Amino acid sequence: MWKYARARTDELFHYGVKGMKWGVRRTPEQLGHSPKVAKAGKRVILKEKSSGGEKGLKTQPSSALRKGIRSLEKRIAEHEAKINAPEKYCDEWATYSKNERIGMVNHWKKENKDFQQSIYNRLEELRNRGEDYNE
Repeated sequence: MWKYARARTDELFHYGVKGMKWGVRRTPEQLGHSPKVAKAGKRVILKEKSSGGEKGLKTQPSSALRKGIRSLEKRIAEHEAKINAPEKYCDEWATYSKNERIGMVNHWKKENKDFQQSIYNRLEELRNRGEDYNE
């Protein structure tokens, strides 16, 4: 049996798995693991790829979808207030050119349209689950 003559601090030791490749990552499926499952209360929703629309709505619990709808409704109300009285919400409004003002208002309108679409997607997912949004 051999002994250390003195302690060496300039050596690097590796106790990895023999044959392991450094920097290679494998998916859970390649490793033989079962597909991931997200639990939503008593319901179990399998993760699946979205085919258009917003990703991840199918995996979200219904409570998260409802919370998202409420949040988007608040954002729409905020944007409507900005569109109706932009000088109240934007301190430099008077310094902007006419084109910049029009651009900002158009941006807020486009975001409202996108928010409405997101609300529709969430409502549609709730309907597909047989639930409703009544708030």
